[in-house]
Amino acid sequence: MVSTGRHSDPIYGSEAEFSVYEPSVGEGQSPRFSSAFLAVQNGAPPTYSMIMVGWDVNPQYYGDDRAHFEIVWVDKGTACANLGCRGFVQQSKQELFTYMADAADAVSWFGMVAAARGEPTPPMGSGQSPDQGEGKAAYFENIRVVDASHNLVVPSLGGCQTHVTVPSCYALGHFRNSDDGSGLRFLYGGGERRFLAAGEKGPGLTYTRAWFPEAFHYLRSQGPVLSPLAQSGTTWSNEERAGGEVPTMAGSVLGRRGEEDLRTGGERWDG
Repeated sequence: MVSTGRHSDPIYGSEAEFSVYEPSVGEGQSPRFSSAFLAVQNGAPPTYSMIMVGWDVNPQYYGDDRAHFEIVWVDKGTACANLGCRGFVQQSKQELFTYMADAADAVSWFGMVAAARGEPTPPMGSGQSPDQGEGKAAYFENIRVVDASHNLVVPSLGGCQTHVTVPSCYALGHFRNSDDGSGLRFLYGGGERRFLAAGEKGPGLTYTRAWFPEAFHYLRSQGPVLSPLAQSGTTWSNEERAGGEVPTMAGSVLGRRGEEDLRTGGERWDG
């Protein structure tokens, strides 16, 4: 996971491009999914606000094995995906978020998978570790943020935080500025399966992240296991995925003078 960390200056959004895969998450108890997200946040747990935008392979939720565009909303300990919020009627961002009506104070970019205790975590991204290099490992690139002057800028490489919860299984690597100066980029993934003991305490959360650590505290508290990164034995919904023809997703969460823009792009999108 990569994060800007908590900022005293307001952050009005972020954008990034990241690879989209359709890993086989397998069968098991709920929750069980594989995903990648860009997240903006304001405040500290447990009373904070956050928007996560990205892709999710979640057969139990969507009813198929495809990658779906997904937005997750978190506010003061309550979370929901897409429009699946009980009693939800969108009126304004002030009504939706307690602490993010004006700006965010942290941005994160990460992969995440979930599995019940006692079951192997599903693959994340391509299922390849960063040491496999470009074209094999999953990536985030062209990472930029919207600063207090409402300009898209490249975050300081030294000012970002990276974190991997289970380095024996997963890794984040090649975190650097892009050659053309268009933004930060990194590879992430892992090839070793992690089985969580039935009696294991804690959330079993493993993620490769370059983001703000506290953003996962709410998700972590929700019970079964949240863990990002890929495993070995990845299978794909079609041969093109395994052949390296991977679509990309351009995700933005932008706020400028009270306006919000969410957009995606890529070769194919079904969400």
